[in-house]
Amino acid sequence: MNDIDITILDKDKGSIPRLEKLLREYMCTYEKIETKDGTVYSIEFKTGSIRDKFLNDWSL
Repeated sequence: MNDIDITILDKDKGSIPRLEKLLREYMCTYEKIETKDGTVYSIEFKTGSIRDKFLNDWSL
């Protein structure tokens, strides 16, 4: 399964531009959902290796 959800809390909204830049770079399909606590990104990756590279870059 190559799908993940990432939640950005309201207090961390400054990281949204970085996340969206990575999503564009990795050409991910995603849905952005605004919630009362923050923003949830439901992300679909084409392959597991792309997902792993994305997660590595996101964790830096």
